[in-house]
Amino acid sequence: MDIKIIRSKRKTLSLSVTKEGEVIVRAPLHLKEDKILKFIEDKRGWIEKSLAKIMARNNFKDSFDFKNYIYLLGEKQSVNNFNMAAGKISTKPSKTQMKDTFNVFYEKLYKEYAKKYLNKRVQEIAQTIGLNYKDLKICKSKRIWGSFNKDGSMKLNFKLIILPKPLIDYVIVHELCHGVQLNHSPKFWALVGQTLPNYKLLKKELENYGFLL
Repeated sequence: MDIKIIRSKRKTLSLSVTKEGEVIVRAPLHLKEDKILKFIEDKRGWIEKSLAKIMARNNFKDSFDFKNYIYLLGEKQSVNNFNMAAGKISTKPSKTQMKDTFNVFYEKLYKEYAKKYLNKRVQEIAQTIGLNYKDLKICKSKRIWGSFNKDGSMKLNFKLIILPKPLIDYVIVHELCHGVQLNHSPKFWALVGQTLPNYKLLKKELENYGFLL
């Protein structure tokens, strides 16, 4: 296990694991090495668990092929078949139009599908659970799946359209509940749980798709 130790003017030890799987220990400048090694050994279980989780997420990420497939609502279709069916894409992307995890060449298509599906689905869910919102904007964000402003306006990331329907519904319910509780207090999660009793599992599954942001 490779561990990077960074010494600085600090008073305590800290441990972190990056999304790339790098283990980093931050230590005081003059702390003896044996104390650092003992700290690492005491945290070995946590480190191994964290690395296993990161490896699983990276394997999940690698299972997506945005160059050859279109992903909508948790299902994939080959680019060629989708082109024939939808008639919206006539050329394939160049290398400069590709990203590591998401193909910007198809961004317009994803946005079009997201606008239609999410607007309709938000209306359906809001009506079903009796929670209101002022308006909805389909946005592009590298940090969040959605947000809810205190004035009642709601934003949803267009990349939600790639996720399975239950995860999309979770994000929608999550944001609508912020119309009642603009926080993540126990009251907020209790409200989410009234509609989605399995929200904890959905929340955990959503984390696997963080690479899309």
